[in-house]
Parts: sequence; C-alpha cells; structure tokens
Amino acid sequence: MTPTLFVGWDVGAWNCDRGKSRDAVCVLEGSSLEALTVVCPPWRGNLRQQLVESCRASAVVAPSNLPEPSRPVVVAMDTPLGWPAAFSRLLSGSPLAAVPEEADRNPYLFRQCELTLFERGFRPLSAVRDLIGSQASKGLHYLRKMGFQQVAPAVWQTESWTAIETYPSPARTSPLLQEHHARLRQSEPFLRKAGVGKNAEADLLDALWCALVAALWGLDRGRLAGPDGADELLVSQEGWIWLPADCTPTEADEETHDD
Repeated sequence: MTPTLFVGWDVGAWNCDRGKSRDAVCVLEGSSLEALTVVCPPWRGNLRQQLVESCRASAVVAPSNLPEPSRPVVVAMDTPLGWPAAFSRLLSGSPLAAVPEEADRNPYLFRQCELTLFERGFRPLSAVRDLIGSQASKGLHYLRKMGFQQVAPAVWQTESWTAIETYPSPARTSPLLQEHHARLRQSEPFLRKAGVGKNAEADLLDALWCALVAALWGLDRGRLAGPDGADELLVSQEGWIWLPADCTPTEADEETHDD
C-alpha cells in the first residue's frame, strides 16, 4: 500500500510576500511515525497565486514541484478554520445578553477550542482580536474553493484529501513528536529547505510540526486530543485545534494577548 502524504501548512497572510511570517509547507510520507521521511525540500513563500488560480486541493503543494498526488493526503493547517459562533451571531444582529468581563472568557473573541486550551495553559491567538484574520480567511478560502466538505466536526474532506486545524506551539511540547521532529529536521531533504528571509527557519520548523500532527491523525489518531465531550454543533461551526494528547504547557508558550 502506498503511504499517505502528510502536509503541514503554516499559513501566512494574503499579502505576505515581504512579511516576517509567510506560508511554509512541509510534506512527509511513511506508514508509521518511525518510518516518516521528508518527501521534498520544505518551501516558504506566498501561496496566494496558487490559491487564487487553482480549484484543486493540491494547490497547497504546487510550489514544492510534487506531481499531482494519487494517494490519500492529510493537511494540518496552522490557522483558525472557523470564527467564534457568538461573533458570527453578532454580525447577523444577535448580541449576547451578557459579555464576561475577563477578556479570556469572552465568546465574541475566542472559540470554544481556544477557551479550552486556556484552561490547559496554552495561549492560542484569536482571529477576531489578534490580527490573524488574513490567515484565517486564507485557510477558509482554501477549504471552500477546493471543495472540502465537513464530514465530521472539524474534519474536512474532498476526494482523497483531508484537512484539519492544528497549532505548532503546543505540539512542540509533545514528547511523542519531539524525537521525530528532531530527526526529520536534520534529514537531507529538510536541510535543502527553500526559504530565506526573516523568520524563515521558524516558519519551516512550524510547518514540520504541523506535518507531524497530520501524520498522527493518519497513523495513530487516538493519540490526538479531539473534541470529544464538546458541543458537536458548536465545534462544527467554529472548528477545533487538533493536538497531541501529551502536550504540556510551559511558561515559554509564545502567544500573548492584550486586554
């Protein structure tokens, strides 16, 4: 059986050609975590042209010069693939009866998955308040234009492609993934990565973390913390951040918010 491809996409803004954080893509393959290899040199740049001109899910790997994949592909994307349900209702004219005083409990600003991660000690950014709406709209554009349909809460599919949302900062704390990340980033294809400029190394390493989460989804899904026990309708509306279950918060978690 041909191994599945696992794609990690650290999503940049629409006009990130000169930005310090740009699109970065890493592609892995393998039939187990131990057997994972880097398929081609990871790429960093702006996927805007591919996403605008193409109607195929493979647009995300087009700059890597891969042939059109003829096998299953899992894409793990580092960007919100949904907006807070309370914020969406507000746009349609339905405000909340009460708004919590604490910023980190405000359902206009944060999705349920983000509020849940706050309780675990992680600090994900908000598409509403933290200037990542451009990245979120780019990821959602990809899902909608390429014909992905939500087949389960926070799981999208089109043909042989599956897409999920993830978040590299907590993934870095996963003992399960750390050894594989350390091995793969020293592999010959990864060392030939195609990315220059400020923050290039960080973006490409994040793309590798995302690809490892995609691999965990495809190879050992039970070791991911999914939305079990959460409101299924809410998760379907807002999305979910899929992470290894063994992530542990640290004081160095990089995301911070202003009140």
